[in-house]
Amino acid sequence: MNNTPIGQMMFWFEHVHGEFLHLFDSLTDEQLSWQPHPSATSIAFNIWHTARWVDYVQAKLPQLTPVLSQRLDQRPQVWHAANLATQWGLDTTNLGELEAGNDLGILAVKIKLPGKAVLLDYLRTCYALEEQCLAAVDDQQFQAQRTDGSGLLDETVGHWTMWHLVHEWEHLGMIRYLQGMYDLNTRQA
Repeated sequence: MNNTPIGQMMFWFEHVHGEFLHLFDSLTDEQLSWQPHPSATSIAFNIWHTARWVDYVQAKLPQLTPVLSQRLDQRPQVWHAANLATQWGLDTTNLGELEAGNDLGILAVKIKLPGKAVLLDYLRTCYALEEQCLAAVDDQQFQAQRTDGSGLLDETVGHWTMWHLVHEWEHLGMIRYLQGMYDLNTRQA
């Protein structure tokens, strides 16, 4: 393993991607759509939300510094380029910040997502693009300050990418918890 900060971060990104995909492959459509309570989101929602943020990361990373902009072509989010919201029958005005399910509260449960195969294809595509972009970040760019005008004052590319890595792991934990709740619920039924 590459023991540099970026090497270790890449290891954990690849690891969470593998864990997500392995878990996702093992789930049925019933498990994906099950909710422990009518106001609680499903596993499918958490997977979609994570995929949306992964898509955001792969599109935003080239904009963070001039060097990354030179190394990576500017790229749209797959979500927008493929017009997935329309294809999936979703109203973009009801999808929260960045059309990613943020800050919706109980309204998040009203989002009707496509089946496993479609959701899995979107997640796989976004993971591949994210890993491609992250491969352009070397140790110097990892430590480089963002110059895109957003984010925290003095925030580095490394800080920004690590935040997104933590976010992916958090949602993997939520999905595992929901899977456990589903298993407990179906055993008692």
